[in-house]
Amino acid sequence: MEDRALSCLTALRGVLDIAERNDRALARSTGLTTAQQLVLRLVKYTHEVTPKTIAQRAGIAPASATALIEKLVRLEYLTRR
Repeated sequence: MEDRALSCLTALRGVLDIAERNDRALARSTGLTTAQQLVLRLVKYTHEVTPKTIAQRAGIAPASATALIEKLVRLEYLTRR
C-alpha cells in the first residue's frame, strides 16, 4: 500500500510542477497571473460583480479578491464603481 501511496504522491507532484510551469509561462506571456486572469473572466461574464462574489466564485478569501481587483485597477484592466 505504501508503494501505491508513494506512486500517487509522485504523480501528483508532477502534475503540480507542470501546472506551476504553465502558470509562470502564462504570466510571462500576458503579464497577468492566473488568479488575475480568473478575476477578469469572472467580471467579463457577469459584467458587474462585487468583490465578495468574485471571492466566492474563485474560491479565494475576500481580502485576496480585493487585492487582485486593486492590482487590476492599477493596471487599468478594471474600473471600480
